[in-house]
Formats: sequence, C-alpha cells, structure tokens
Amino acid sequence: ATGELSPALLMQLIGLQLPDLFAFMLPLALFLSILLVISRCSVEQELVAMFSIGVPWRRFVTLCLGLSTVSVIITSFFTLVVVPYACHLKDQLIKQEESVALIQTLSPGRFYSFQGDRLVFYVEDFTDKKELKEVFIAEQPKAHPDEKDPWTVVSAKHGKIVAHHSGHVYVELVKGHRYDGTPGFQDYMAIDFQSYGKLIEKKRPQEGLYYYSAMPTRMLLQDKNP
Repeated sequence: ATGELSPALLMQLIGLQLPDLFAFMLPLALFLSILLVISRCSVEQELVAMFSIGVPWRRFVTLCLGLSTVSVIITSFFTLVVVPYACHLKDQLIKQEESVALIQTLSPGRFYSFQGDRLVFYVEDFTDKKELKEVFIAEQPKAHPDEKDPWTVVSAKHGKIVAHHSGHVYVELVKGHRYDGTPGFQDYMAIDFQSYGKLIEKKRPQEGLYYYSAMPTRMLLQDKNP
C-alpha cells in the first residue's frame, strides 16, 4: 500500500478539467481584453482621433458586441455540452481506478472494516500483480446484531479486487472456504469453493454540485429537484 496515484490517471483527470477552466476563463479574458484596449486607447487619445476622423462610436460598440456574442456561444457550448461530458468521463475514470485505490489503502497483515463495521477484511500479502494472498473476511449481515445472529466467515488462498460498472467494489476469491453459523451453536455450514465473489464496499449515491455538473443538460432540465 503505497498511496501513490497513477501518473497516467492524474494527467487524464487534469486534461478533463481543462474544458471547465476554459469555459470560466474565456469570458473573463475577453472582458479584461476589451477593458484594457479601451483604457489604452483613451489614455493615448486614440479614441478622440478615431471619432474626429469620422469613425462612428457605433462601429466600435458593434465590434465589441460581436466578439462578446462569439464568446457567449463558445462558452455556452462548453458549459452545456463539453463540461458535463468531461465530468462524466472523470467519474468513469475514477470508477475504473477504485479497485486500485482500495488496494493502495490496504496494508498487509492488518484488519479493515467496511459497510459500517459489519464486514471485517484481512489480507496477508500482495503479489507483484497487486493480487491478494491469504484473504480472510468475516461478515455480520445485520446492522444491529445480537448473540443469536449468524456470521459468515470466508477464507481464500488468492483473490483480487474488482470495481463493477455500477460503482460497487467486489473481491473475487479463488480456492477457499466459507463458513456460516451462529457463535456458540453447532449449526455451522461449511462450503468449499473454487471461485467466490463478495461485495466489499457499496457505491455512495452522488449528490451535490458534482452530481449535477456531470448531468447532461437535457436531464438537468427535466430534473424536478430544486
């Protein structure tokens, strides 16, 4: 568990942030440019010279409005189309890297809890390919267990963490055992398996500004939430 972020992923995320930055900077840059040009022309008496030779002020205003109109069209296209699509791509990239990020937060030989402390996860070591070795999972299905509630204990020789397209994070185990039963009772059930999948962490529902910034404009207009 090194806690390092992939350089390729970092560059992709920075690149996908550029459309949002461009949509913010373009109107500001145009406004400052027009302001500086008018100020410079006023200080150098160039506006007086232009008006004195018959150049109408309406032509100057029309030029500024034309540039502003082009800026509005480009900014609107980026804000309504490009930026939401870029946010969606960022979300997809983050989902694809969730399994790697989860591995990077794990340290061999330590216990970790997930799903509100209802699931305990342990891994003995990692291979060179970031696969898990000697995995142990203990799960209490109920949120508020008592002494008579059953437990599920799973152990396996190997495994790997996989991020599903829905956003949930699973662990795929190979060659292991599963035990179901209640502590203190002799009603345990033992199962040997060659392949076994287990949900580790559920995707949290997206809320707030980021959720709406990644939503397509048509869906945003149809959304009834204030």
